[in-house]
Formats: sequence, structure tokens, C-alpha cells
Amino acid sequence: AKSRADRWIIFTFFMMGLSIGVHLLGLLTIPAIVMIYYFRRYQYKTRSAIFAFIIALALTGVVQFVIIQYSMKAAGAMDIFAVNAFHLPFFSGFAFYFVAIAALVTIGLRFKNNKVTKTQLSIWFGVFLLLLFLPYITQSDSSAIRIFKTLLLLALGFLAYLFKTNNLKGIKLALWCYAFMMLGYSTYFTTLIRSNANPSIDMNNVDNPISLVYYLSREQYGEAPLVFGPHYAAQPKEDPDKPGYYALKEGEMQYVKGKDKYVPIGKQKTIDYQDEDKQLFPRIWDGSNEQQHAQFYADWLNLVQRDEKGNQVGYEPPTYSDNINWFFTYQLGLMYWRYFMWNFAGKQNDVQGLGNVRDGNWITGISFIDNAMLGDQSRMPASSTNNKAHNRLFLLPFLLGILGCVYQFTRDRKDWIVNFLLFFMTGIAVVLYLNQPGNQPRERDYAYVGSFYGFAVWLGLAVVSIVRMVREKDLPTGQTGKNLFKNILITGAVLSFFIGLMSFAWHTKQALPASIMIAVLYAVFTAVLVYGIRAISSGGQNPMLINIATTVVCIIAPIIMAQQEWDDHDRSKKHLASDVARDYLESCAKNAILFTFGDNDTYPLWYAQEVEGVRPDIRIINNSLLGIDWYINQLRYKVNQSDPIDVIWTPEQIEGHNRDYLQFVSDPSKSQETYYPLYDVMKNEMGKSVVNEETGRDEGPQTFGERRFTVPVDTVFVRKNGTANPNDTVVNEMRFEVPLQSNRLIIQKNDLAILNIIAANNWKRPIYFTSPYTSLGFGSYLRKDGLTYRLVPIKTERPQDKWLITQRVGSLSQDMNIDSATKNIQPKTYWTNLCTRVKKEHISMKRIAAMD
Repeated sequence: AKSRADRWIIFTFFMMGLSIGVHLLGLLTIPAIVMIYYFRRYQYKTRSAIFAFIIALALTGVVQFVIIQYSMKAAGAMDIFAVNAFHLPFFSGFAFYFVAIAALVTIGLRFKNNKVTKTQLSIWFGVFLLLLFLPYITQSDSSAIRIFKTLLLLALGFLAYLFKTNNLKGIKLALWCYAFMMLGYSTYFTTLIRSNANPSIDMNNVDNPISLVYYLSREQYGEAPLVFGPHYAAQPKEDPDKPGYYALKEGEMQYVKGKDKYVPIGKQKTIDYQDEDKQLFPRIWDGSNEQQHAQFYADWLNLVQRDEKGNQVGYEPPTYSDNINWFFTYQLGLMYWRYFMWNFAGKQNDVQGLGNVRDGNWITGISFIDNAMLGDQSRMPASSTNNKAHNRLFLLPFLLGILGCVYQFTRDRKDWIVNFLLFFMTGIAVVLYLNQPGNQPRERDYAYVGSFYGFAVWLGLAVVSIVRMVREKDLPTGQTGKNLFKNILITGAVLSFFIGLMSFAWHTKQALPASIMIAVLYAVFTAVLVYGIRAISSGGQNPMLINIATTVVCIIAPIIMAQQEWDDHDRSKKHLASDVARDYLESCAKNAILFTFGDNDTYPLWYAQEVEGVRPDIRIINNSLLGIDWYINQLRYKVNQSDPIDVIWTPEQIEGHNRDYLQFVSDPSKSQETYYPLYDVMKNEMGKSVVNEETGRDEGPQTFGERRFTVPVDTVFVRKNGTANPNDTVVNEMRFEVPLQSNRLIIQKNDLAILNIIAANNWKRPIYFTSPYTSLGFGSYLRKDGLTYRLVPIKTERPQDKWLITQRVGSLSQDMNIDSATKNIQPKTYWTNLCTRVKKEHISMKRIAAMD
């Protein structure tokens, strides 16, 4: 049986390859798996164990970068070469690469002991390295450097001379593991098959090897610096050749699929920052403020620069101690240990926590600890204490988990190392890798589920720990009994103290006394548990009573967890997202165009439309994706029952980075008081051809000269197609001005696409927004129809995004299309009754809230 046990290692790698298609977190189990292999095959020694751990980390890196990324990059590079150089069909080079890899693996597996020479082994190994690290070669521009790298990889093949030709078992096992991991990983190719079928939802349009490379590299998410990089207030270098412009670092050439070849669209470019603004372990790195990341850093760490009047004027650069502060208080404390304690101590409520004492904290249900951390909890409002997620676990799962952890560390160090690696790699290591900025859009506890599973193993081992301590309490010191109890008592108390401190590290003054209380509680809990069970089991002499008593005590933990947490974890009756999505769609007129903003807006609508078949005539457009060429191009095709949309510009005009943004520069030859036809400006000025002399490509203009636009209105037509009601005062043209921001104006590609769609649509199809969109200046032409905001040729007097706050609801009928709201939503939502009451009774929203 042992001779065939390696099958399970191969099977493990196959499952790991499959798991890549689900989530990359599965790779974080590799260190634990390697250590299991080491402990089973080798004699434990500290030095060799450390070496095995280093190998485990290296293997994790190899899988992450060589298997997942480099293999696809290499196949993509081979496809570019085959298509562009030899005019072969798309996918020819891609297929050839994997056939070559399969051939090399087959040759390697056919090697026989003592029948293969070291020269043959070296040549085979060199070619194998060459194929694996092909992207390392192709990322260089210089032919000389490429040749040098090729020769270097081939030379590394001579490392095979170190292999023993009379025992190739290790090499063959590695090849089998590699082959089966690639076999599991190959299921990702279904993404290519699906995308080529052009489904209605086709994220990233992964219909060719190059788009698959970019998709798997997760380039759409960007990357955070981990070891060395700029801080959030870093200043860019100035380009020495272009005064007034930022210096840019060039990366690899990027390609897109053309009609019969891959088209280069320019190199990746990133801003190069001043050297003095870079630091080791950069935790405070994101200087963007689109989601208030930079502001959150400054507020959290008190780095806001203010003038003499107290007005904010900028941000102070962070010190290294600020970096460490952010790491321990926010990234570890708020974004990991808080979630950990949610699961094993208790939870305050399900309101997203941002560091205040009212929302989203962990609690215990033990008043003297909670009051020490968060203040007098008896004064909390009913909205918090009656919250279904107000879960009081009384620290019982936490205390039992600490017991099990310390016990396993004391009695079985090997198994503890394995479980600790699972706990650490799927928890704290994820925190290190993600390097999260502040002001996250949602709680991220789901990212650390693997870590919580690891701690749950220790929770289970607490049962064994208690039984052992009760039975062995009176053994002589040399026979582990007293040492076991003493070690678990002291070590567990210290560990409880530090975890408690880290779990509320952003409020150190409150965390310190609470952590001391937790440590004391752990010691008292452990002592009472051991002595209590001994008392009822004849001094630990009755094994049956010990087992029964321990089981009764420990089973209380899962019972409390189920009783407290079942109601807020039960998703069976939570239909808000799908119901609201249906209501949004039903708010729209036939053949509408509906603009959404972000994932949370869009995915429920996609579900309602694609799965439940709600309103397939509506075209849902995600503004967050509208800045990418493949997404704009998808609008040109019919989807479900929604006709194609005219976006004015050709695919070549928006290809790659073309027209990513345009900057407003006032044109002195044009009057800035005049309103210009939007369609003409988008087609003839912003859409004019500007060829880059270096690339020969039409990259379009970088500036535009007017920001006041007009869209003509056929008043008869808009009344006829229902855009305007019979009694509405329709304007002859919609005039709007794109506002300046900080005395400048840059319009990104997504907003340019919105302007194109509005201009080309010319009131033929209804246009809606899920929220009042005022950044382009046409907010006064948005009318609330049910849950959505419709673009209409009717000028409203009040901003749509403030009508609930600034106006008595009785006058709402002037700005809100009550008839449309009633028609579209009445069968589905209670709010129509509210609108009816508002219209009939002219009462304020406050009075309605008080009545209901």
C-alpha cells in the first residue's frame, strides 16, 4: 500500500488545479500539505523542518506565478508569434505550446533508470525550463537580451547533472503532479468556449488566448505593493523630456485580437514616484480618493494637513511607524481579528464597522468585558440590541479554541504546525497579501473562512484537552500531568490576552483592560472546568463521568452558536436583492437603456433578467465596465430582446487605451457661452482621427474645447413615444454643462461612452439611471420614475438626489412621475401606497414615518 501511496499526492495536485477555477485561496493549503508530507517521510529536525517550510513557500510561489500565470502568458506569446509571424489561425500557437509541454512530460515519464544519460536529461530539462519561463524572455525588447535569457535558461538545464539517473522516482512524481495540476487547471478553458458563444453576460470577453492571459492575471483589479513601493502621498517624478508631465514606467507590450492578427496597443504604463516617497513594507499606499482611500488613511492616522483656519489642505506623508500602526490596527485588527472574534466571541450587529464603538464590533455578551471595550452597552439603541446579528457567544468557543490550540502545541507539535499553517496562511498571510486600503465597500470576513476552519479544529481538540488535564492532573511533574495543566493555563492566558488586544487594537486604551479580563477569564474558566469535572468524577478516577461531563460542557458552545447565529445566517427568506432588482427593471419603459453603478447595483439586475427572465427587453449597462473597449463593443450587438446600441465611435477608435480620457482645454476660437450639438462634438471633435507617428495607430485626441452641449428634442416625437407626459412642459433642446472639478475637467472613457449613447439615441429609447447621475451636468433632466431616474426633455427645478430631504413630500408630484410609478411598481411594492398617500393627503415624510 505504501508503494502506491504517491497516488494521493498526485490526486491532491489534481484537486488543486481544479480549485484554481473556484478560488486562489485553495493554493494557501500547499504549505500545510508539504509539511504533512515532510513529517510522514522524514525524521523531524528543526533545521530540516525550516527547510521544508521554505520549499513549501517556494512551491506556493511556483504554482501561483509559473503554473497559473506564466503557463498562460507563454501560450499567449506563442499564439502571437504563430498568428503575426506565420499568419496561422488564432489558437494555433496556443495549442502548439500545450502539445509541446505534453510531449516533454511524456518524454520525461518514459525515462528509465540507468538508460538515460545526464546529457539527455540536461537537454530535456533545459527545453522544459525554456517553455515554462518563455514570458521571462519575451518581456524584453532587446534581441540581444532575449538571446542571453534563452541561453541562460538552456544553461540551467545542466543542473540536471545533479540528478541521479539510477533513481528518477522523484522527477517522475514531480512530472505526474505537474501534469495532473495542469489537467485540473485546463478546465478554465471552458471560459474560452463560453465567451466564443457570445453569451449576454460575457465578462472580459475572454474569447482568445491573450484576453485569457489578462483575465487570469487579474489586471482589472490592479495590484498593491507588498515589499517596496510608494506611500499614499507620494509625488510623481517629472518627465525630463516633457516638462509638466509625469514620468511613466513602461511595462510589457499589450495586444488585442484584430481581424486576422494580434494588434499591439502600446505598453503598460504606470506613474514613477519620487524615490524618497518609497518605503519598505508599504501598507499606506493607495493615493486615489475615488473611494476615499487616501482620506481614510489620513483620518485614521491623524495625517490631515490643515491651514491656520483649520481647513484641510492636504495629507502628511506617513512615517514607518504609521505603516506599522495601520497594519496592526486596521489591516489586522479591524479587518481580520475583529472577524475572527465575530465567529468565536460574539457580534455586535451587522452594520458595517469603520472603527467606531457602535457598529460592527465584536462583543462577548459578558457585560464587564463589553463595557470596558465599547462603553455601557445598556445604553445602546434597540436597533442594535434587537438586530438579528447581535450574537452573544460569551467567549465560550474562543476559550475552548485556545485550550485546544495550546494543548496540541504542547502534546503534538507536528500536527500543531500543520494546523497552524492552515490557520495562518488562510488568515494573516491573506492580510499581508491583500494590503487593503481603508474604507472598504463591504465587510470582508468571507476572505478568511479557511483560517476560521483552522481554529475550529482546535475548538474540537478542546474536548481531548479537558479530558487529559482532568485525568493527568495529579501525575508527578516528570510525567507531564502537572506540567500539562500549568502550561495550558499560563500559555493560554497569555495567548488570550494578545488576541484580545489585537482584536481591538484601534482603541488600545479600551482594549488593554478588556484583554486582561479575557486572560483572567480564560484562566478561571480552565481551572474551574478541570477542578469541577474532577470533583464529580471521583478525583478524575471515573473515565465515563469525565467523558460525559466534558461532552456536556463542550457541546454548549455549538448549541449557543446555533441559537444565536442561525437567524442572521439563514438566507432562505432574504429576497431583498432579487425583489429590488425586479422592481428596478419594472420601473423602466419598454426597450429601455438602464445605467447601473458598480457590482452591487448590477449583479442582482443581471440575475433577475437572465435567470428569472424579467424584462429581457432592457439593456443593462454597468458604468464601472463602460471604460473598457470589450464592454463598449458588446453594446453593438443584440442581447436577449434588446436591440444594438449606437456608440458612435468604431471599435478601432476605442481599442485598448485609445480615448481612455480627454481633458478639457478651452478653445479660444470658440465661444464658451455657446451650447454645441453633442452628437457633432462626440463624432467630429472627440472622435476625430489623430494618428500616433510611432505606432501608426489612430489614438484620438487628448483634449476637447467645449463643455456646454445641447441635444435636440422633437417635442411631438417624445410625447408620442411616452418620454414626456401630455401635461409636461417639454424643452426644444436639452442644454447642459459638464461641471469643472477643482478648476479642471477630465472625462473618462466610461463617461464619454454615456455621452455618446445619449447623443446617438436621440430620444428613441428610454434612458434610465439607478441613481441620480449629476457628474456630467444633466442632473436637472432626470425625473424619478419609480425606483429609477429617467432622462427626460423636461427641466426640473430641484436636484433629484435631494428631494426626500429638502422638500415636503406633498409637492413631490411636481418632480416625480407618479402615474408612471403607480403603473410600473404597484403590483410589486408597498411604496406605491406611500406615494398615493403623499399625493392625496399632502403630508410630510416625517409624519408618515411616525404613523407607520
